[in-house]
Amino acid sequence: MAQTGSQFRQGLLAGAVITVGVATGAWLLYTFPAKLSEERQGALAVSSSPPGLEKLHARLWIDQSVVHPGESTRLTLRFENGTDAEIKKIEVLNVQEPGFVYKAPTIAPDPVAAGKAIESGPVELKPSTNSGKYKIAVRYRVTDAKDIQHEAVIVAGPVAIHDDSAERRDLFLRRILSIFTLPFFLALIGFWLQRRQAVEARRQEIWKTILPNFYALSEQHYLPIVRSLRAVERYRVKDVAHATPDQLRRLLFEFLFLLYRMDIFRKRRGQFFFKSRKGEQVASLAWMILKLGSDEALGATCVEASLEKMNSKIAYKQFCFHLATHAPLMELEGKFLAWNRATEPGRNFYSYTDLVVIMQLSVYFEANRPFDRDWYEVAAEFEMKPAEEYVYPSPAATDSDEEKKKKLDRIQRLKKAVNSYKAEVTAYLASLPKAEA
Repeated sequence: MAQTGSQFRQGLLAGAVITVGVATGAWLLYTFPAKLSEERQGALAVSSSPPGLEKLHARLWIDQSVVHPGESTRLTLRFENGTDAEIKKIEVLNVQEPGFVYKAPTIAPDPVAAGKAIESGPVELKPSTNSGKYKIAVRYRVTDAKDIQHEAVIVAGPVAIHDDSAERRDLFLRRILSIFTLPFFLALIGFWLQRRQAVEARRQEIWKTILPNFYALSEQHYLPIVRSLRAVERYRVKDVAHATPDQLRRLLFEFLFLLYRMDIFRKRRGQFFFKSRKGEQVASLAWMILKLGSDEALGATCVEASLEKMNSKIAYKQFCFHLATHAPLMELEGKFLAWNRATEPGRNFYSYTDLVVIMQLSVYFEANRPFDRDWYEVAAEFEMKPAEEYVYPSPAATDSDEEKKKKLDRIQRLKKAVNSYKAEVTAYLASLPKAEA
């Protein structure tokens, strides 16, 4: 009996030792290392200027670069008018803040006098996820004293979101699984974790690589091109007989500016890079038809010689001076006037301007599309009409049968591409949450 009691006590002691050992091991697995996340960093501050208004400084301030779930940081947007003229209006078009609850800063619609500044109220950024590093981007529009609109993007970040408790639990579970589970379950759970991590890694890769490059491409090329396309659309003249000489000169200036920007884009980038291949096809075909029509009416050599007087900062007044002193520009003005006054159906400049509309809609939409699902989380606007509702140029009566066939074939390919692209975008927008009224 004494021996049995001794064995019982030894068993209890061994069980207690094992229990304490397991508990100690689990505690060590859970608490080591003592701190998982990076140290809290300071504020983030960046500044930039919109194209064409280098003395207008947009500044974006974020109080903290590292936050935890349940905490928040604050975003402040400030515009300092260093120009010598009044800024009529500054608008915040949208904010891309992945990882945070969407809330856009508000700017008073008041003019900003020269030398003055305007600032948004602080916007509280609350994490909508438990982890990750996310850049904050604000797209804004500035209307200057001449009613010219300038669009630009200011980007700050990344802002890191850390949940130490969740990270510690995940690490603890991974350690337990690595020690105590059978190889089959370890492989199964490892596969699940790998898939989960792969999805997150893919999203992180998009934010870290593709989107910053796309932002640069959009800011340097797409937005300036869209501005020129909109300017041509705004100044196009249907009734040329009642148009003033200044109206036609302004239209020539905006069209030549579009040719200049597209020339730079083609030399540096080669072609459009969109998320949608159909969008690329629509923009490229519309531009091809417009450019071929321009070369035919104005002459490629004359256009090339005229572009030598263009630069990204040229003003309309300076352009008018060149127009009166530069021989190639004088020649170009005469040809452009004749193009506008052409009486043959489908051969005047106005018959080409719906191509500008189609191109503007596709380029602007695709410049924003990569951010819809993960950043905006709402459907974007898309106002492209069916292809049959647009006006297209016609072949010249003097064209050969082969040349007429080529031109008509390009138009048919564009119409088919427009309808296909419209259907694709409509289905895509239907998959996104609708914007609240």
